[in-house]
Amino acid sequence: MISATLLSMCALLFLVLAVQIRTPPPASSASVAPSLQPIEIDAFAPTANAEFVMAQRPLFHSERRTFADEPDFISTTDASNPSTSPDTAYRLRGVVIAGAESRAAFQPISGGPPVWLAHGETLSGWEIVRVIPDRVTLALGDDRTTLALYPDTQGAP
Repeated sequence: MISATLLSMCALLFLVLAVQIRTPPPASSASVAPSLQPIEIDAFAPTANAEFVMAQRPLFHSERRTFADEPDFISTTDASNPSTSPDTAYRLRGVVIAGAESRAAFQPISGGPPVWLAHGETLSGWEIVRVIPDRVTLALGDDRTTLALYPDTQGAP
């Protein structure tokens, strides 16, 4: 008796379910709200050369500005008298070598911010002719001078 009742209830539920599935949903007169679209923010969109731009920023620079963004250099020595040796007016504060690109940071002994210059540029009339990891060689005509990054260790064994 119980199994016949359960069987008839299951058959009835199956029939109701089949009718519900085959019946199309009623047409609604209310308009459907548009779906939400993601907001595009250009600041978060990756650029084609994002890695290149990131690689151009100096890793250990406090503001991570590119070398082109450095402030213009104002010489603290008399530019009309280039005979003043850079080793008496400047200290070598840093060297960056990346592939064929090499730059050196010179800080005036009298104070002021360091200036980044590349191979071939001039410092108070002296041309930067060689940049290696621990020193920079400058030339003025036939005269040459070398600024060491660590002058206290120069000549030490």
